[in-house]
Amino acid sequence: LAQQDWEQTVEMGHRILENDEYNIDACQILAMHELAREGNMTTATNHVRNLIKALETREPQNPSLHLKK
Repeated sequence: LAQQDWEQTVEMGHRILENDEYNIDACQILAMHELAREGNMTTATNHVRNLIKALETREPQNPSLHLKK
């Protein structure tokens, strides 16, 4: 991501989610990609919803993480 290789990063995010649907980092990467690079608000909204669900599932007692992500 630091080298702006979005295609590879997005592909990796999708692969991670195939094995771990509540992976917070992968959800965050896909949401950020849609917002920053693609501008597709419908897809971005779905990714943000998935991120929120992942946070609620994996870190329900960690509200500070919810704010950071």
